[in-house]
Amino acid sequence: MKYIWFAILLILSQNVSSDPIAPSLLEVDYQGDARFTVMWRTPIKPLKSNSMSLSLSFAESCMLQRRGDVQYMNALVEENLLVECASADNFWVTIESLNSPSANVLLRFFDNGKQIHSRILNPADARFTYQQDHQAKQVLDYFYFGIRHLMIGFDHVLYLFCLIILAGITRSLIITISLFTVAHSLTLAAAILELVRLPVQWVEAAIAFSIVYSAIMVVQKTNNQTPRKLWLSAFIFGLLHGLGFSNVLLDLGLPTNEIVTALLLFNLGIEAGQLLVFGLVSILVLGVIQNIGHFKQHSAMYRSVLGWMIGLIASYWFWQRILGG
Repeated sequence: MKYIWFAILLILSQNVSSDPIAPSLLEVDYQGDARFTVMWRTPIKPLKSNSMSLSLSFAESCMLQRRGDVQYMNALVEENLLVECASADNFWVTIESLNSPSANVLLRFFDNGKQIHSRILNPADARFTYQQDHQAKQVLDYFYFGIRHLMIGFDHVLYLFCLIILAGITRSLIITISLFTVAHSLTLAAAILELVRLPVQWVEAAIAFSIVYSAIMVVQKTNNQTPRKLWLSAFIFGLLHGLGFSNVLLDLGLPTNEIVTALLLFNLGIEAGQLLVFGLVSILVLGVIQNIGHFKQHSAMYRSVLGWMIGLIASYWFWQRILGG
């Protein structure tokens, strides 16, 4: 029977996105004389939750004067446009088909190359209007993006879940999560400041391997004791996860005049997301599992099943990333 379950999990894992946040980026640069350059970067493959590809529409009084060559980078496609309007105050641009929360777009507005502000465009607010928005300054959206990336980044959540299973709701878990946090904060900052850079494909594959390794530890756990040197593996793998976080932040882009602030807010958002995961799992463990005799009696079996499930999904991610799928 268990082999049938493993086969089902293998099929399901092919439809599980390890990192569904596929950031789209819209940059608008006012050149003067009611002329705007627009850089539009979006995933090559539309999000599964959004049946249509994202596209741009402009104010009726504006005309597209030039369309640059389309450029491809990793899983993103970039297009550069020149738009001219009857008046700068008439300019607006709307993201069409932005009907899924997981398809939010980061907007960055420039005035002759100087970044003025950035914010998130979402289904409830999918339009940038020059007249209303050109003086606004919003960098707090990076905090939101940090939370969202951690919560929707399924690979990071699975790794945290493994740590919670291995350490239990104990003081050891606090130490382990703290070291993981310190480690990913170090490499996140180092990568953003261009002190270290590794190929994205290998970083993502290594993150998947960290989950496989942790899942094996879950399966092999035979008692309620925290595995020896769990803190060490959490610190080492935290360094890898920090590089993964940095790849997302680099894709989003950072305001040139607020790099440190945006980096700090993004990292704080990740920590807030970790606390949310920790809180939800703690409620599940303390409020449900430990108070139901069936779960307590068969805890080792359920732990083993969870380990196999997580390991199987992460193994698929690992080979998918190694092979560049």
